Amino acid sequence: MNGVQSKRSYSYKTLARPHSTKMTVERSEFIAHGDTVMDADEARAYIASVQQEYRDATHNCWAYRTGAPGPEIEYFSDAGEPSGSAGRPILSVIRANDLRNCVIVVTRYFGGRKLGIPGLIKAYSTAAQQLIDEAGIKDCVVARRVRAICQYSRLGQVDHVLRSFDALVEDRVFTDRVELTACVEAGQCDQLVDSLTNICDEVTVDDDQPHLISD
Repeated sequence: MNGVQSKRSYSYKTLARPHSTKMTVERSEFIAHGDTVMDADEARAYIASVQQEYRDATHNCWAYRTGAPGPEIEYFSDAGEPSGSAGRPILSVIRANDLRNCVIVVTRYFGGRKLGIPGLIKAYSTAAQQLIDEAGIKDCVVARRVRAICQYSRLGQVDHVLRSFDALVEDRVFTDRVELTACVEAGQCDQLVDSLTNICDEVTVDDDQPHLISD
């Protein structure tokens, strides 16, 4: 099992939906499973669930890539296949498609004919790519939720600031003042808060980080 960490990113591509797909190579059956995950714990939980469901399989090889916004974490396992012939090719396909926050497990039922290391690399790579092609890819933005309370006389200014940051207004509540809830790309959150603080009575940021589909 191997891992790599790298830089932070506020926008990313990931699998559009959970999916499984099958293919046969030289009588060996390969079943690729994939899903979105938000961190390494979710990825490992998904891997464990597949390993449990397919505990009679010859191999359950896997790779995951998380870290949007970051830091980026990558791990893979050959799960008993020759070193570098299974988990690394799966991770290479994830990288080639520029996916993050996803996990792919490829289950193999040995069919009696050895494929050799080049054949294994091709089979695991093809299974992972087939999964991605069938599941589809979606674009996401990591956002923070900002809540602001302002006077009615300041509402036009607040709306202008929100638009200038491409913030998505989720809710407006009109009482004696105006309460707004908006989401903004995480990397711009501090700047938005600074801009709103000068024209609002209250500005707060939620602890959670909703992941918004942008395309």
